[in-house]
Amino acid sequence: MNNIISSRTGKSVQEEHDDIAEAYHYNQSIVQNLVIEHCIEKGFITSTDVTTKTKKFLVLKEAIETAHHAFKLIDNFDDTNITTKNIAACFEYKDKLKERIIRVISDRLLVSLPDLRR
Repeated sequence: MNNIISSRTGKSVQEEHDDIAEAYHYNQSIVQNLVIEHCIEKGFITSTDVTTKTKKFLVLKEAIETAHHAFKLIDNFDDTNITTKNIAACFEYKDKLKERIIRVISDRLLVSLPDLRR
């Protein structure tokens, strides 16, 4: 049964199934959620902030969305055709994107600090 070839893709049915499963898993891993999870782990926000949608959480969420859109404009990464062969690169890109967004938010927080030199 694993040797049956799909006329649509030229892959075996098993390969096609595996690709669909990998794509589903990849698409469930949303960058915004990865950043929010990181912020909760580091104590920047709490899970209560998320569930009650506090102002701090909403500002963070907007910053994540804005940074994500900005990086999509400049990045040249195509993650629309996910297969078992390229899934590792797709997850690596998503993880690096998470780190870049966290860096942007961290830098913005540092910029907003008052100048303590007097």
